[in-house]
Amino acid sequence: MDLMMFRSKLIKIVQKKWKFSIPFFIFLSLAALLYFSVPSDSCRLDHDANGYKLLAVNFAKTWGFAESGKPLTGGHTLGYPFVLGLVFKLFGFSYSNIVIFHIILCFLSMFLIYLICSRFFNKMVGLIALYITSVSSLFLVYSQAVMSEVILAFCLIFFVERLTYFFIKQNFSALIVSALILGFSIIIKPVAIFFIWPLSILLFFFVFGSYKKRFLHVLSVLLFFWTPVLFYMGFNKINYGYFRIDPLVNASLFYYFLPRLIAKRDNIPVDVAKKTVNKLLSYNKDLGEASLKKESLMLIVLKNPLDSAYVWFQNVSKSFFGLVLSFLKVLLDPKLRGGYCSFFKTNGSIFERVKKYVTMGTDSKLLYAIGFLEILYLLFTYVLSAFALVVLFLRREKIIHFFTLYIMYFSMITGHDGCARFRIMFEFVIIILASYGLFIFLAVLNKKIKLKNIIKKQSANFGKI
Repeated sequence: MDLMMFRSKLIKIVQKKWKFSIPFFIFLSLAALLYFSVPSDSCRLDHDANGYKLLAVNFAKTWGFAESGKPLTGGHTLGYPFVLGLVFKLFGFSYSNIVIFHIILCFLSMFLIYLICSRFFNKMVGLIALYITSVSSLFLVYSQAVMSEVILAFCLIFFVERLTYFFIKQNFSALIVSALILGFSIIIKPVAIFFIWPLSILLFFFVFGSYKKRFLHVLSVLLFFWTPVLFYMGFNKINYGYFRIDPLVNASLFYYFLPRLIAKRDNIPVDVAKKTVNKLLSYNKDLGEASLKKESLMLIVLKNPLDSAYVWFQNVSKSFFGLVLSFLKVLLDPKLRGGYCSFFKTNGSIFERVKKYVTMGTDSKLLYAIGFLEILYLLFTYVLSAFALVVLFLRREKIIHFFTLYIMYFSMITGHDGCARFRIMFEFVIIILASYGLFIFLAVLNKKIKLKNIIKKQSANFGKI
């Protein structure tokens, strides 16, 4: 092959792939800009980060998580510290290595999102999804911090990619891999621990064939899901003395949900309610459990059903509408800590509260602009994803059942303590649906196809604009 022919082929490849490459370049550029804007590495340590770092450093140094001669401390699952420890072991103790690792996971996540869209809809929808993901504040901002959100999102996206491949191809090995990945995600953070049950019911109707075949597929999913989880629990029992996923299984409910419930019930500040709860709690170090001294949490919830529902759904609303801008401020300002910039600490009309929420904690006009752009991004994706769900429902596409179940579960599970970072667990499904919704909108706008014809079609993949 002469030089001119090689040059000609290279130009054709570049011309064909440039649209696919640009979103990755956009994401990398924004991530690099943000990385060099963080004033100090201590800003990357917030929420659970210090605990993760300690466990990871111990693992990198000793191949164990607990310090020599001391019991395991903290209420963390060990999947993320294990991965971080390997990164430290292989590439050295540097925060830049963590950020690079997170960015690589984000790239892989973007590619998997593209595959899901291309498989169910078409490559144009996949390309739209890439561009939307490339400016997602969740992936950009949390890739900069020592937090488990990015690797958890990658596991969940990989799980959905393998599962949707099974839905279309009925490939048994893809189903098994999806179950293993979902099981591994429990070791990172046990948010999907209850998802396996409604998923198993849904799978029963997605498997083609006899009832016997469906039961065998569901049983196989349960087996391969619980295999890594049970091995992990066994590891904890052998090494740390507790046969459970998390050393403090009910901490989130007692330390986050219950104080807000009592604050709502008694009409007192949350900080005062937290002190009340601390007095009511007893902690069994041997069993790794916290409990109330006088009455159970369930009994308190049953006595106050309306207040409990109010607090739970208020927290879920935080997961849907909370701004990543709040954590971005923490990244860029060493004086700020998580939780300072909260919408619920403001007062006034809804527009006044939104303005205060965006502007509190900073005087930066750039951050103001980013905050209002994030609000527009949320409105844009939610409206388009709702439109897409309506279209899929009218077309009677079976995948709508899975997408709806997924969003409902992973949003409702955050009701104990809502936060924008929890949205990373389900935002990729919102992006997929929004991309499809935008594709349909552009197709109708450009008169490529009529909306009534889209609804009549039997397949969601009806070509490019």
